[in-house]
Amino acid sequence: NVRIDSPLLDSVLGVYYLIPPLIVIICMIIQIKYLRRNMTTAIDQVSTHASKTIFLVSTLFFTCHLAYVILVLYWFTKNPTIMQGAHTAAFFVNTGEYMGLCEFLLPLFYAFVYPIILVCRKPTLRKKYFRHLRRLCYRAHPEIEPLLDGHETL
Repeated sequence: NVRIDSPLLDSVLGVYYLIPPLIVIICMIIQIKYLRRNMTTAIDQVSTHASKTIFLVSTLFFTCHLAYVILVLYWFTKNPTIMQGAHTAAFFVNTGEYMGLCEFLLPLFYAFVYPIILVCRKPTLRKKYFRHLRRLCYRAHPEIEPLLDGHETL
């Protein structure tokens, strides 16, 4: 077993866990500033709409990634003897299951919510998917059709 010194490990972990959300936030700020600076007043509403979408998507990524970073930091601070190898293999398996589950579920959550944000932000897509969902609901429950009449737009 090769032991990694703590400052080196801290640096590697910092790069691995903290750089991606920082890059996303910096890119979000640059994109929003670019949109606001280069758009004319006639297209200001489009610029504002795009800026909000960029903000929502960036915040979603930042939140999902930050949740995992907080879990990792909590795991390391709760178990300071982890680097000395004082824990049993069962400890690592049990804790690794939770971390692996979060590592698996948070990207799935991101992949699930990202298209929902895009669909909800674009009126034509929103109308198309609402009609599709309406047809699916009507097939499953024909009695709700009169309730849905006249409510094709959100």
